[in-house]
Amino acid sequence: MLKMPQLTDANFYSELATSRLPSVVNFWATWCKPCNILMPIVDEIKAKYEGVFQFWLANVDECPRVCERVGILTVPCILVFRGGRIVERIVGALPKDDIIEKLEGTIKVS
Repeated sequence: MLKMPQLTDANFYSELATSRLPSVVNFWATWCKPCNILMPIVDEIKAKYEGVFQFWLANVDECPRVCERVGILTVPCILVFRGGRIVERIVGALPKDDIIEKLEGTIKVS
């Protein structure tokens, strides 16, 4: 598994604010089976898109205030941030190609 920076309530907004790339945040939980299925897929995507996106992990148990603010109602959930705004929401353990299609759609959006 590739190493991804961890986000919490304490550092979420400061870390995203300093990212020069669009941020892909994988909201997950250790107790979530679909999250554990999705993790290696996100690792593969991260390896392919290193330098295009900044990838982060956010354990929902460690950032409940952020989850409430950005509307995380279920996990797994991937949010793509650009300029501090959510530009894509990917909910569920989707196939890798579906996730890539959605991520690539955010690259084309200016």
